[in-house]
Amino acid sequence: MKLEELATEITELFTQADLAEPRREMRLFLREIAGLELAEQLRKPDLTISVDESNHLRRLARRRAKREPLAYIKGQAWFYGRSFLIEPGLMVPRPDSEILIEAALLELTQSTIGERLLLLDSCCGTGCLGLTLLAELQADRKAKLHLLDSSRTAIEVATRNAARLGLETAVTYEQADLWPKSSRERENEKFDVILCNPPYIASNEIAGLMPEVRDHESHLALDGGADGLDFYRRIAAGYRDYLKPEGLLILELGAGQADAVTDIFNLMADQSQFSKQDVSLEKMPSYAKRREDRLKFYRDYNGYERSLVVRGYT
Repeated sequence: MKLEELATEITELFTQADLAEPRREMRLFLREIAGLELAEQLRKPDLTISVDESNHLRRLARRRAKREPLAYIKGQAWFYGRSFLIEPGLMVPRPDSEILIEAALLELTQSTIGERLLLLDSCCGTGCLGLTLLAELQADRKAKLHLLDSSRTAIEVATRNAARLGLETAVTYEQADLWPKSSRERENEKFDVILCNPPYIASNEIAGLMPEVRDHESHLALDGGADGLDFYRRIAAGYRDYLKPEGLLILELGAGQADAVTDIFNLMADQSQFSKQDVSLEKMPSYAKRREDRLKFYRDYNGYERSLVVRGYT
Protein backbone atom coordinates (compact mmCIF):
# COMPACT_ATOMS: atom_id res chain seq x y z
CA MET A 1 0.00 0.00 0.00
CA LYS A 2 1.16 3.51 -0.82
CA LEU A 3 1.33 6.19 1.87
CA GLU A 4 -1.15 8.37 -0.01
CA GLU A 5 -3.71 5.55 -0.05
CA LEU A 6 -3.30 4.91 3.68
CA ALA A 7 -3.54 8.64 4.40
CA THR A 8 -6.82 8.84 2.47
CA GLU A 9 -8.19 5.81 4.31
CA ILE A 10 -7.31 7.23 7.73
CA THR A 11 -8.75 10.64 6.81
CA GLU A 12 -12.05 9.01 5.84
CA LEU A 13 -12.09 7.07 9.12
CA PHE A 14 -11.52 10.27 11.12
CA THR A 15 -14.19 12.08 9.10
CA GLN A 16 -16.75 9.38 9.88
CA ALA A 17 -15.77 9.60 13.55
CA ASP A 18 -16.55 13.34 13.45
CA LEU A 19 -13.06 14.41 14.53
CA ALA A 20 -12.50 18.10 13.98
CA GLU A 21 -10.14 18.76 11.07
CA PRO A 22 -9.77 15.09 10.08
CA ARG A 23 -7.01 15.73 7.55
CA ARG A 24 -4.93 17.59 10.13
CA GLU A 25 -5.61 14.76 12.60
CA MET A 26 -4.35 12.29 10.01
CA ARG A 27 -1.13 14.25 9.55
CA LEU A 28 -0.57 14.38 13.31
CA PHE A 29 -1.32 10.68 13.61
CA LEU A 30 1.21 9.73 10.94
CA ARG A 31 3.81 12.00 12.49
CA GLU A 32 3.41 10.78 16.06
CA ILE A 33 2.62 7.12 15.44
CA ALA A 34 4.39 6.31 12.17
CA GLY A 35 7.27 8.72 12.71
CA LEU A 36 6.66 10.48 9.39
CA GLU A 37 7.26 14.21 9.59
CA LEU A 38 4.92 16.42 7.59
CA ALA A 39 7.55 17.24 4.98
CA GLU A 40 8.16 13.53 4.40
CA GLN A 41 4.44 12.82 4.14
CA LEU A 42 4.09 15.46 1.44
CA ARG A 43 7.30 14.57 -0.35
CA LYS A 44 6.78 10.80 -0.47
CA PRO A 45 3.12 10.02 -1.29
CA ASP A 46 4.28 6.87 -3.10
CA LEU A 47 6.17 5.53 -0.09
CA THR A 48 5.41 1.82 0.29
CA ILE A 49 3.85 0.78 3.60
CA SER A 50 4.10 -2.95 4.36
CA VAL A 51 0.99 -5.02 5.03
CA ASP A 52 1.95 -5.55 8.67
CA GLU A 53 2.67 -1.87 9.22
CA SER A 54 -0.51 -0.70 7.50
CA ASN A 55 -2.62 -3.10 9.56
CA HIS A 56 -0.90 -1.91 12.72
CA LEU A 57 -1.59 1.73 11.82
CA ARG A 58 -5.22 0.93 11.01
CA ARG A 59 -5.69 -0.63 14.46
CA LEU A 60 -4.23 2.44 16.16
CA ALA A 61 -6.21 4.80 13.93
CA ARG A 62 -9.43 3.07 15.03
CA ARG A 63 -8.47 3.83 18.63
CA ARG A 64 -8.03 7.49 17.73
CA ALA A 65 -11.37 7.42 15.92
CA LYS A 66 -12.94 6.39 19.22
CA ARG A 67 -11.52 9.65 20.62
CA GLU A 68 -8.70 8.10 22.60
CA PRO A 69 -6.02 10.77 23.04
CA LEU A 70 -3.08 10.45 20.69
CA ALA A 71 -0.75 10.65 23.68
CA TYR A 72 -2.26 7.46 25.14
CA ILE A 73 -1.92 5.65 21.85
CA LYS A 74 1.73 6.62 21.54
CA GLY A 75 2.46 6.35 25.26
CA GLN A 76 4.25 9.70 25.21
CA ALA A 77 3.39 13.39 25.30
CA TRP A 78 5.45 16.49 24.62
CA PHE A 79 5.82 19.26 27.18
CA TYR A 80 8.17 22.25 27.02
CA GLY A 81 10.31 20.55 24.40
CA ARG A 82 10.66 17.24 26.27
CA SER A 83 8.98 13.89 25.82
CA PHE A 84 7.17 12.40 28.82
CA LEU A 85 5.85 8.88 29.24
CA ILE A 86 2.13 8.67 29.95
CA GLU A 87 -0.40 5.96 30.66
CA PRO A 88 -4.19 5.93 30.19
CA GLY A 89 -6.05 7.82 32.89
CA LEU A 90 -3.32 10.35 33.59
CA MET A 91 -3.88 13.93 32.54
CA VAL A 92 -2.25 14.65 29.19
CA PRO A 93 0.26 17.53 29.46
CA ARG A 94 -1.08 20.58 27.65
CA PRO A 95 0.67 23.58 26.08
CA ASP A 96 -1.35 25.94 28.28
CA SER A 97 0.41 24.52 31.34
CA GLU A 98 3.80 25.57 30.01
CA ILE A 99 3.08 29.09 31.25
CA LEU A 100 3.64 27.79 34.80
CA ILE A 101 7.24 27.04 33.86
CA GLU A 102 7.68 30.45 32.26
CA ALA A 103 6.22 32.10 35.36
CA ALA A 104 8.45 30.11 37.73
CA LEU A 105 11.64 30.89 35.83
CA LEU A 106 10.83 34.61 35.61
CA GLU A 107 9.78 34.89 39.24
CA LEU A 108 12.92 33.11 40.45
CA THR A 109 15.14 35.59 38.60
CA GLN A 110 13.41 38.43 40.48
CA SER A 111 13.21 36.84 43.92
CA THR A 112 15.56 36.71 46.89
CA ILE A 113 15.32 32.92 47.11
CA GLY A 114 18.75 31.30 47.42
CA GLU A 115 20.60 29.06 45.00
CA ARG A 116 19.64 25.80 46.75
CA LEU A 117 15.99 25.11 46.09
CA LEU A 118 13.45 22.65 47.42
CA LEU A 119 10.64 22.14 44.90
CA LEU A 120 7.26 20.46 45.34
CA ASP A 121 5.03 19.38 42.45
CA SER A 122 1.67 18.44 43.97
CA CYS A 123 -0.96 16.63 41.87
CA CYS A 124 2.05 15.86 39.70
CA GLY A 125 0.55 13.38 37.22
CA THR A 126 3.33 12.52 34.77
CA GLY A 127 5.65 14.86 36.69
CA CYS A 128 5.95 17.16 33.68
CA LEU A 129 5.74 20.42 35.65
CA GLY A 130 8.20 19.63 38.41
CA LEU A 131 10.64 17.70 36.24
CA THR A 132 10.65 20.41 33.58
CA LEU A 133 11.38 23.12 36.13
CA LEU A 134 14.08 20.99 37.73
CA ALA A 135 15.68 20.36 34.33
CA GLU A 136 15.58 24.04 33.42
CA LEU A 137 17.24 25.00 36.71
CA GLN A 138 20.05 22.43 36.57
CA ALA A 139 22.59 24.75 34.96
CA ASP A 140 22.21 27.62 37.44
CA ARG A 141 20.93 26.26 40.75
CA LYS A 142 21.11 23.23 42.99
CA ALA A 143 17.55 21.98 43.27
CA LYS A 144 15.75 18.99 44.74
CA LEU A 145 12.23 18.00 43.74
CA HIS A 146 9.48 16.18 45.63
CA LEU A 147 6.77 14.71 43.37
CA LEU A 148 3.42 13.99 45.01
CA ASP A 149 0.16 12.53 43.70
CA SER A 150 -2.71 10.48 45.10
CA SER A 151 -2.45 8.07 42.15
CA ARG A 152 -0.04 5.15 42.33
CA THR A 153 0.08 5.06 38.53
CA ALA A 154 1.07 8.73 38.46
CA ILE A 155 3.94 8.17 40.88
CA GLU A 156 5.17 5.15 38.91
CA VAL A 157 5.09 7.06 35.61
CA ALA A 158 6.69 10.15 37.14
CA THR A 159 9.48 7.96 38.52
CA ARG A 160 10.16 6.59 35.05
CA ASN A 161 10.10 10.07 33.55
CA ALA A 162 12.67 11.31 36.06
CA ALA A 163 14.95 8.44 35.09
CA ARG A 164 14.53 9.11 31.37
CA LEU A 165 15.56 12.73 31.93
CA GLY A 166 18.53 11.74 34.08
CA LEU A 167 17.11 13.54 37.11
CA GLU A 168 16.35 10.61 39.41
CA THR A 169 19.06 11.44 41.97
CA ALA A 170 17.44 14.85 42.59
CA VAL A 171 13.87 13.57 42.99
CA THR A 172 11.84 11.99 45.78
CA TYR A 173 8.30 10.63 45.47
CA GLU A 174 5.22 10.29 47.63
CA GLN A 175 1.71 8.95 47.14
CA ALA A 176 -0.45 11.35 49.13
CA ASP A 177 -3.38 13.71 48.78
CA LEU A 178 -2.29 17.30 47.99
CA TRP A 179 0.28 17.75 50.79
CA PRO A 180 3.17 15.62 52.09
CA LYS A 181 2.25 13.39 55.00
CA SER A 182 5.29 14.37 57.04
CA SER A 183 5.15 17.71 58.85
CA ARG A 184 7.38 20.58 57.72
CA GLU A 185 7.63 22.44 61.00
CA ARG A 186 11.19 23.75 60.60
CA GLU A 187 11.59 26.47 58.02
CA ASN A 188 14.55 24.77 56.32
CA GLU A 189 12.30 21.74 55.64
CA LYS A 190 9.75 23.82 53.77
CA PHE A 191 9.67 24.33 50.02
CA ASP A 192 10.96 27.30 48.08
CA VAL A 193 8.61 26.66 45.15
CA ILE A 194 5.33 24.76 45.10
CA LEU A 195 3.80 23.93 41.73
CA CYS A 196 0.30 22.55 41.43
CA ASN A 197 -2.15 21.92 38.60
CA PRO A 198 -5.15 20.89 40.70
CA PRO A 199 -8.55 19.62 39.54
CA TYR A 200 -10.55 22.72 38.60
CA ILE A 201 -13.48 21.65 36.42
CA ALA A 202 -16.90 22.13 38.03
CA SER A 203 -18.55 18.74 38.57
CA ASN A 204 -21.55 19.49 36.36
CA GLU A 205 -19.32 20.64 33.48
CA ILE A 206 -17.39 17.39 33.09
CA ALA A 207 -20.13 15.80 30.97
CA GLY A 208 -19.70 18.60 28.43
CA LEU A 209 -15.96 18.21 27.97
CA MET A 210 -14.50 16.91 24.73
CA PRO A 211 -14.60 13.09 24.60
CA GLU A 212 -10.80 12.80 24.70
CA VAL A 213 -10.91 14.31 28.19
CA ARG A 214 -14.32 13.24 29.51
CA ASP A 215 -14.09 9.59 28.51
CA HIS A 216 -10.37 8.91 29.02
CA GLU A 217 -8.73 11.13 31.63
CA SER A 218 -9.27 10.41 35.31
CA HIS A 219 -12.16 12.39 36.75
CA LEU A 220 -10.20 12.59 39.99
CA ALA A 221 -7.72 14.78 38.11
CA LEU A 222 -10.51 16.92 36.66
CA ASP A 223 -13.29 17.32 39.22
CA GLY A 224 -12.86 20.45 41.32
CA GLY A 225 -16.19 20.17 43.11
CA ALA A 226 -19.47 21.99 42.62
CA ASP A 227 -17.87 25.27 41.52
CA GLY A 228 -14.46 23.94 40.48
CA LEU A 229 -12.75 25.74 43.37
CA ASP A 230 -12.54 23.10 46.12
CA PHE A 231 -8.81 22.48 45.71
CA TYR A 232 -7.98 26.20 45.71
CA ARG A 233 -9.72 26.53 49.07
CA ARG A 234 -7.68 23.62 50.42
CA ILE A 235 -4.46 25.06 48.98
CA ALA A 236 -5.11 28.54 50.34
CA ALA A 237 -5.85 27.07 53.77
CA GLY A 238 -2.75 24.89 53.94
CA TYR A 239 0.11 26.12 51.78
CA ARG A 240 1.80 28.18 54.50
CA ASP A 241 2.51 24.97 56.38
CA TYR A 242 4.70 23.81 53.49
CA LEU A 243 6.04 26.94 51.76
CA LYS A 244 8.83 29.15 53.07
CA PRO A 245 7.63 32.70 53.87
CA GLU A 246 9.57 34.13 50.93
CA GLY A 247 8.70 31.22 48.61
CA LEU A 248 6.57 30.96 45.48
CA LEU A 249 3.28 29.13 45.12
CA ILE A 250 2.47 28.64 41.42
CA LEU A 251 -0.94 27.30 40.43
CA GLU A 252 -2.76 26.55 37.21
CA LEU A 253 -6.26 28.00 36.91
CA GLY A 254 -9.23 27.30 34.72
CA ALA A 255 -10.25 29.98 32.25
CA GLY A 256 -12.27 32.66 34.02
CA GLN A 257 -11.36 31.56 37.56
CA ALA A 258 -8.84 34.32 38.38
CA ASP A 259 -11.22 36.60 40.27
CA ALA A 260 -12.76 33.78 42.31
CA VAL A 261 -9.34 32.36 43.26
CA THR A 262 -8.12 35.85 44.19
CA ASP A 263 -11.09 36.19 46.55
CA ILE A 264 -10.24 32.82 48.14
CA PHE A 265 -6.64 33.83 48.85
CA ASN A 266 -7.60 37.29 50.08
CA LEU A 267 -10.14 35.74 52.44
CA MET A 268 -7.52 33.41 53.87
CA ALA A 269 -5.15 36.36 54.30
CA ASP A 270 -7.81 38.28 56.22
CA GLN A 271 -8.30 35.29 58.51
CA SER A 272 -4.59 34.77 59.18
CA GLN A 273 -4.19 37.56 61.80
CA PHE A 274 -0.83 38.32 60.10
CA SER A 275 1.44 36.78 62.68
CA LYS A 276 5.15 37.61 62.44
CA GLN A 277 5.83 34.23 60.87
CA ASP A 278 3.12 34.83 58.27
CA VAL A 279 4.28 38.28 57.26
CA SER A 280 8.10 38.02 57.35
CA LEU A 281 8.27 41.20 55.31
CA GLU A 282 12.02 41.50 55.72
CA LYS A 283 12.35 38.22 53.79
CA MET A 284 9.92 39.15 51.04
CA PRO A 285 11.15 40.05 47.56
CA SER A 286 11.20 43.83 47.16
CA TYR A 287 8.37 43.62 44.62
CA ALA A 288 6.11 41.79 47.10
CA LYS A 289 6.32 43.92 50.22
CA ARG A 290 2.69 44.94 49.88
CA ARG A 291 -0.10 42.41 50.12
CA GLU A 292 -1.69 43.57 46.89
CA ASP A 293 1.58 42.85 45.06
CA ARG A 294 1.79 39.26 46.17
CA LEU A 295 -0.72 37.81 43.71
CA LYS A 296 0.28 37.87 40.05
CA PHE A 297 -1.40 36.24 37.08
CA TYR A 298 0.27 35.03 33.91
CA ARG A 299 -1.71 34.61 30.70
CA ASP A 300 -1.45 31.52 28.51
CA TYR A 301 -0.97 31.49 24.75
CA ASN A 302 -4.71 32.05 24.26
CA GLY A 303 -4.79 35.10 26.51
CA TYR A 304 -6.44 33.48 29.55
CA GLU A 305 -5.16 34.15 33.07
CA ARG A 306 -3.85 30.62 33.40
CA SER A 307 -1.27 30.78 36.18
CA LEU A 308 -1.43 32.39 39.61
CA VAL A 309 1.81 33.13 41.43
CA VAL A 310 1.51 33.77 45.16
CA ARG A 311 4.68 35.59 46.20
CA GLY A 312 5.20 34.61 49.80
CA TYR A 313 2.44 34.57 52.36
CA THR A 314 -0.69 36.60 51.76
